[in-house]
Amino acid sequence: MMDSLFDKASRFIASAGAILAGGAALLMMLHICTDVAFKYLGLNPIPATMEITTAYYMVPITFLPLISIQRCRKHVVVELLIGNLSGRKRRITEINALLATAAYCFFLAVGGVTEALDATARNEFRYVGYFDLSVWQSRWFVPAGIGGMALVALGQAIREIRAPSGESSREQ
Repeated sequence: MMDSLFDKASRFIASAGAILAGGAALLMMLHICTDVAFKYLGLNPIPATMEITTAYYMVPITFLPLISIQRCRKHVVVELLIGNLSGRKRRITEINALLATAAYCFFLAVGGVTEALDATARNEFRYVGYFDLSVWQSRWFVPAGIGGMALVALGQAIREIRAPSGESSREQ
């Protein structure tokens, strides 16, 4: 029951993160291509393209896919250290690595929330030529991506702990 609920929740947040990141990538391509086309057609370029790209497109493209990558366990693993371990020792090492990942990401997410709250409170913006570009909203993508990764890693650690001895519950 709990594993099924975890599977559904992690699949949902990983899919949502991937869809949002993909949408940001698509919007970024359209925005930049339109800006370049305007320049070559002798029209005025779109104002603040560089600032919008760095604040609103690159942040979700970078941080939201971390949830999906963790869910699929596709982060870099150094097999050199655990390749020769027995099944039990390897499993213990993997559980500890998942717990350390969850803890580290949790603290990063807390820091990200602190930064996002501060940016929101002071209505963070960038002055771009003719107007102020509000950028505080994009600060929330960092704790969302890293926090989602922390939750998925914690769920994976719990699943590994609950798995029968000698078995791994690795998701494929």
